[in-house]
Amino acid sequence: EICLDLTHGINYQTILTYRAVKEMAGLLSVFVKEVNFKAYNADPFSRGVTEEISLNLIEETKPEPRPFNERIKQGRVLEPTEEMGEEERRKLFEKDLSYFRGIGKREISAFIGALYNGLPLALFTFYPDREKLREVILRTFEIYESYITVSNAENRLKVTKRVSFGKDFKVCVFSFLIAELLGRKSVLDSAKREVAIEELENLVETIFSFDNRLSLMIDKELRALRDIVNKPYSWDWQLYNKVIEKDQLGEPDKRNFLAHAGFERNIVEIRKGGDNVYLRFLQDRIDTVACMCQEGLK
Repeated sequence: EICLDLTHGINYQTILTYRAVKEMAGLLSVFVKEVNFKAYNADPFSRGVTEEISLNLIEETKPEPRPFNERIKQGRVLEPTEEMGEEERRKLFEKDLSYFRGIGKREISAFIGALYNGLPLALFTFYPDREKLREVILRTFEIYESYITVSNAENRLKVTKRVSFGKDFKVCVFSFLIAELLGRKSVLDSAKREVAIEELENLVETIFSFDNRLSLMIDKELRALRDIVNKPYSWDWQLYNKVIEKDQLGEPDKRNFLAHAGFERNIVEIRKGGDNVYLRFLQDRIDTVACMCQEGLK
């Protein structure tokens, strides 16, 4: 249950806080069975006139499940404001933000797209390093605060902000939240390139029930994969198309990739050992998979 008191706010703080909390609540609803959101606001207070005020409930809703749908675009988490000089700009981009260069920007966007588009194998493949993301977020806050100055001019305090948060920072925050929530559900807490079909089924049952359309689509694909278990022999890694004895091998198709929950037969490999079936994406086509996962993201 989320309770937000909107009584006090400075400039844009009230509406931006409201938007941020509502957006977070939509994502939480993907992972939590029931999320309740309540917004409150107090009556106006006038000293010497008002004797008592009421705290009023102005909104009570159950947010619809809404996966995050933005990707990393600019490649930087902080942006200079007009108050920043040229020398400081160079320092910001060349030195201060160097820690962000090592983050897997393409993988983070693919991870977000995997949840948004209902691609369970891709969720395992592109699951990010949570601790690295946490460090990026905390380091960004430190640098942001270091570029805020407070000066005293003519007995008035002047606060100058020389950087602002970029849109990529928001993507990092939400990807960390998604990864953290998946970990707390005990279905996924680290990246895996080779995934057992039981792990995929558990993930789908636990997470994708928020969207009947996605859940039915993924379930249909996993049932088709389950039929392969009935084959009376084992084999090492083979292309999905070869396993089902199809001769039409070709380039992976983006529409097929999305329509079949990421189990595109020209890009997924299957291995069977005993009664177990394992899946992975073609190792030399990971870049292609990452691009297709991001379809539909802003």
